[in-house]
Amino acid sequence: MAEKYGVTFWGNYFLEAINKFHRYDARIGRGKTYANTGRVHSIKIEHSKVKAKVVGSYGYDYNVTLEFEPFTDNEKKTVIQVIDTNPMYIGEILNGTLPKNLLNDLENHNISLFPKKWEKLKRRCSCPDWGDPCKHMASLYFILTQEIDKDPFLLFSFRGIDLVKHYKINSMLNIDYPVNITYTDEAESDQPKNDEINILKFEPFKEFILQKLEDNPTFFYGNFKNILDKFYKQSSKMYPIILLSSLEDDTEKLETLFRSVDIHFEAKSDIYTSFFYIKDSLVNKDNIKNTLKKYGKYTKSTFTISPLNICKLFLNFKSHSGSPVYRYLR
Repeated sequence: MAEKYGVTFWGNYFLEAINKFHRYDARIGRGKTYANTGRVHSIKIEHSKVKAKVVGSYGYDYNVTLEFEPFTDNEKKTVIQVIDTNPMYIGEILNGTLPKNLLNDLENHNISLFPKKWEKLKRRCSCPDWGDPCKHMASLYFILTQEIDKDPFLLFSFRGIDLVKHYKINSMLNIDYPVNITYTDEAESDQPKNDEINILKFEPFKEFILQKLEDNPTFFYGNFKNILDKFYKQSSKMYPIILLSSLEDDTEKLETLFRSVDIHFEAKSDIYTSFFYIKDSLVNKDNIKNTLKKYGKYTKSTFTISPLNICKLFLNFKSHSGSPVYRYLR
């Protein structure tokens, strides 16, 4: 399947800025093919400079370097001033997003995120092709577009402004998850597959979620918002089925156990074969062991449980205190 580039506002801005100079150059098309087929690797982004290796037609690696011209000190001050004088911009940036109107606002102050002149973008490739761009450079343009789709703040980093650092939002963007996650390609699991997943109806949140979601997010090919909207409509016809089972007799002792142990998650190729597990001597106690068997699988000092069943348990727990993992899952 061909990759998509420029699916967000900012990624599309970057791609169109390049196309403005090279829209009809055949090498751009060949560069896109190279990007689609995974020939670009070893990408390093260091402030205004981007380096990568691109596998050529005969299997040789070519070194590609792009270097953007940083803003002058006065231009940097103007960018920060434009943002600081608009509370809406500040709010969105602190939430890890870039407001679209910021682009026009900057252009009104004669600030262009992409260099207005092609020669302001320094570019080199170790291949023998004298074309500008060669297909190796062009392939990197598409990969950078994809990266900007994921992180539009890169556009400012390329020009010497680290907005994430300036507005101290690094801790918001890099979340330390307390759950230990193991990724595996194994499809098999000892966990029984749930034939039916009960759905809770949260009608008040439907429009809010759809409003926040872009039509073509970077994690999905196609209009994900449209698909999710259809899912909400279809699931609402089923009417809400209560997710919680009758767990009152088991809640207290299980809650005490889960608050006291480390909880791990093994992520597999699909949610049905993924599972949480606890490896602790506490699960060996007879009064706990027999109860745990109702919700998962017990073997020696290890208890495994499906995501759906652990969700049922945690929704029934009343306490919010416990280990970092416990609090996170709550």
